[in-house]
Amino acid sequence: MTEAGEYSWADLRLTANLITLGRIALSPLLFVLILAASETSGTSWLVLAVGWLLGASDYYDGWIARTSDSVSRWGAFLDPLADKVMILGAAWCLVSVGRLFWAPVLIITARELLVSAARIR
Repeated sequence: MTEAGEYSWADLRLTANLITLGRIALSPLLFVLILAASETSGTSWLVLAVGWLLGASDYYDGWIARTSDSVSRWGAFLDPLADKVMILGAAWCLVSVGRLFWAPVLIITARELLVSAARIR
């Protein structure tokens, strides 16, 4: 692990960061499952199970990083990114199947983009 404030490619191999990368990689599976369940407005037991698994991984990657003293700059960047990908992607899929109205999802998306842009500066 590198000093705070530095990015190191080696830090990507930390367990917590691998879990976060896995959450990003598996998010499209959740999206496909929501879209495939369009007859039930995007709901199914499989969607629930995959969503729960991805949500639990968000808790555990942070817990692992803190308890193993492996908090990294990559993790601080990737974890919020994974959250945005999963939540916004699922929300837009639910809009697509008619489960959610588009206006609140658009407002949430705009807010997330604005907050992310402000943090970059």
